Amino acid sequence: MDFAIKNVKDELTSCGFPWFERFEDMHEPLRTLLEDDEENNGTWGFGANPSPSRSYKTGYMALAIGNYQLAAKSLKAAIDSERFKQLDQLRIDYELALVKSI
Repeated sequence: MDFAIKNVKDELTSCGFPWFERFEDMHEPLRTLLEDDEENNGTWGFGANPSPSRSYKTGYMALAIGNYQLAAKSLKAAIDSERFKQLDQLRIDYELALVKSI
């Protein structure tokens, strides 16, 4: 048990805290989505560039920081991909309507 707890502590210290520090600034996740390639180590799982998943996440990240033009463009790309149907489609349509009203 002591080995497992030490291993978790070591991983949090060496990988976890630096990851949270990197993404502390809300602009860094957006920059990552716009510019970085997806890797299979560190931060991954956000989709290839370009991909519907990446557009969806970029749209909501841009919305969160107030970049409404990029949010609208990215969410429209997600909708146009037809990957996000039903509930997500309604949510994206609603968000786009809000962005257009600003």
